[in-house]
Amino acid sequence: MFASRGKAFFFDNKACTVLDATSGETSDTYMVSPGGCARVTANQELAFLWQSPGTQFFNLETGKKGIFGPMRPGCTDGVVTANGMLHWSPWHCACKVDMFGAIGLAPAQKIVPGAFESRLEKSGTLKSAPGERKAGERDWYMYKANNQGTAHLPVSLSFKPVRKWEYKCLGIPTAPVSSDGNILAGDSSGVVYCLDEESGRPKHKSYAGGKLYFPPTVWRDRYFFGSSDGWIYSHGLYSGNRIWRFRASPIERKIVLFGKISSTWPVRSNTLIQDGVVYASSGIHGYDGTYLYALNADTGDVKWCSNASSGKDKLNLMGQLLAYKDIIYVATGYQTQIAGFDMSTGERVRSGMPSMKRYSRILSASPGRWHNLKGGRDLYVLNDTVYAWGRALDIPQDLLDSYFGGIASSGKYVIARESRVRKERDWATPQQITCRIRGRAFAEGDSPVWKAGIADNRQIEGLVLTANAVVVIYNYPKKGHGGVMMVDASNGNIVWEEKLGATVVPWGIAVTRNKSIILSLSDNRIICFAAEQKGG
Repeated sequence: MFASRGKAFFFDNKACTVLDATSGETSDTYMVSPGGCARVTANQELAFLWQSPGTQFFNLETGKKGIFGPMRPGCTDGVVTANGMLHWSPWHCACKVDMFGAIGLAPAQKIVPGAFESRLEKSGTLKSAPGERKAGERDWYMYKANNQGTAHLPVSLSFKPVRKWEYKCLGIPTAPVSSDGNILAGDSSGVVYCLDEESGRPKHKSYAGGKLYFPPTVWRDRYFFGSSDGWIYSHGLYSGNRIWRFRASPIERKIVLFGKISSTWPVRSNTLIQDGVVYASSGIHGYDGTYLYALNADTGDVKWCSNASSGKDKLNLMGQLLAYKDIIYVATGYQTQIAGFDMSTGERVRSGMPSMKRYSRILSASPGRWHNLKGGRDLYVLNDTVYAWGRALDIPQDLLDSYFGGIASSGKYVIARESRVRKERDWATPQQITCRIRGRAFAEGDSPVWKAGIADNRQIEGLVLTANAVVVIYNYPKKGHGGVMMVDASNGNIVWEEKLGATVVPWGIAVTRNKSIILSLSDNRIICFAAEQKGG
């Protein structure tokens, strides 16, 4: 309970009873109640309490309710009001929320977005040199290979690859991509690297004003990426020269985001290109505003912009974009449903589309039981259904590790990471990689073609399916290092494995048309593995 303005507020598991502090008579009843262990706090206007999916608040005079969905109050101190701001202190538990850490909210200012034309900067047209090839479907040209995120490339890998080269970035690299002998990745310092696949030497670098969460996407003879500075960039693949950039944030406003300067509306999705249109999202959480853009890939001009935070949903945008049947899907973290938008108009699609699953169901190793996975940063298409899996974008790798899943798929097979239903507080959940027939995978009565056991409490961070192999990257979160292993795609036998000396970044793997394996590590390294070259 607490007292304010001559009233006393008492909570039970159903409601808040408001009493006159002098007489003790009941003056009102508000249908709000704490939903968890956090302390209830208040200021002169509002009270704050823990209620799924985050922090619920209500007006002390009217009882009108609202929600800050991304974060929950700390267990022992709740939401603290000080110096004109609301403060959330760090907490350490397995509650599935989208933001962890020390968080501060200030009074909102009126936002008047700048005109689209004033937010576009053009640097000239791109001229390709004679003989330059353009990115094709046999390239791993974007995050998780392609617009559907299948993590599949139909090349045959050597079962005994060797370490070919390493490159040290300035910051922690994103997942890598590849095109026409070029390896591209961004990093946490805002640099984008274009490396030679054969030697690992840098061909050129480009620069943004903030951290990259996802790698560039290659289209024809250029690449695109978004940064936490709030801009979307287009650069030449072979020259590195900037062609244009568009400010995806409505105004120029900066905050400190986990120790780095960031726009209030950072671009924290991959860029996706389809039919000459670039798609990307900006913003963090619905209460500050989130936006999805469609831009002309050649010129950067805006085709449409959808305010994803308008209406009742207040969508959080934090993760992968995926295209499927003329709909662009957006990962929204743990707290809101996967969102779909018409790729032509930007209108929110709510019917006549594949089922969107907020809870992903993976058949467990325990017969007849299911393991529910809720939301996350990565999207997958399986049996005409779009799923979201994985940890939220800002959750540390050593927290909520049991909630990470993974799928790679071809026209015939589905490769999946599966696990037993873990016991309470049991983080050593045995895992396995399975191969199932596409179209009936995980249906009633379905059984795997093969299984490959994964032991030692490894946390799988990504899967790749090629013509002859499954490549798996994993971490030991508590030990601070990871590894890579290869499984024969015909029978599930483990044929190769190597420890890496550092953890692998989430989905930090790509395979190239030249049969190389590229990995991104948390100690700033990019590593290339390839077949051993015979002879001198």
